[in-house]
Amino acid sequence: MLERMSRDRGLSEELRMMRQSCRDFVDEVVLPFIKQNWKLEWSMVPEERLPIRILEEAEKIGIRTLGVPEEFGGVELEKGTEVKTFAVVSEEIARGDSGLADKMGNGSSVWWPSRSS
Repeated sequence: MLERMSRDRGLSEELRMMRQSCRDFVDEVVLPFIKQNWKLEWSMVPEERLPIRILEEAEKIGIRTLGVPEEFGGVELEKGTEVKTFAVVSEEIARGDSGLADKMGNGSSVWWPSRSS
């Protein structure tokens, strides 16, 4: 309990809500896939390791395009809080799969085209 309170210190209500959305995404989408398909980690076919549906779910809650200007279909972040936002989101996603956190955190999600594009 004390650990959670210290992690909340300094987070805006908006950032707490975003963290909760990421936490729910990991618990409901990422972890079930990883638990059921853990052997795919060694697949040489990238689409098997991370199915597009996981990125589509990330897009639904707005974390796939964090930091991308709205004019390009993204979710712009306030300049003063963008680093903290990326840190909080990455931490939650890494809790489920560190490779997914890396993929989403380093901007390589652009390489996974949206089906709506």
